[in-house]
Amino acid sequence: LIRYFQALLNQNRDEALAWFRGQITGDPSDTDTQLAAYALVDLLIRLDRHGEALDLALQYLPETAEEFGLSIPELCAKAGQFDKLRQFARSRGDLLNFTAGLLSR
Repeated sequence: LIRYFQALLNQNRDEALAWFRGQITGDPSDTDTQLAAYALVDLLIRLDRHGEALDLALQYLPETAEEFGLSIPELCAKAGQFDKLRQFARSRGDLLNFTAGLLSR
């Protein structure tokens, strides 16, 4: 918890982010990995590093993001990465978000 707030306050931010990255063990289906990934995604969003947050969310949370209250389409929009929105929406058969990705080019 201290590392989280240190990163928000820009105190040892790089070390704190590295620590959170180190908590992600690798297996996206593992609950502990998903929790660690969500904590880092949330922190990156708060630091306005939406592109990094999106990449992590797509890698580790594509099926469970909504369970954590995270909207990958919204994160795509914040990151300005509409190509990833189209890919994500296409993989889920989500015509609405796919169309939004097309219109937002």
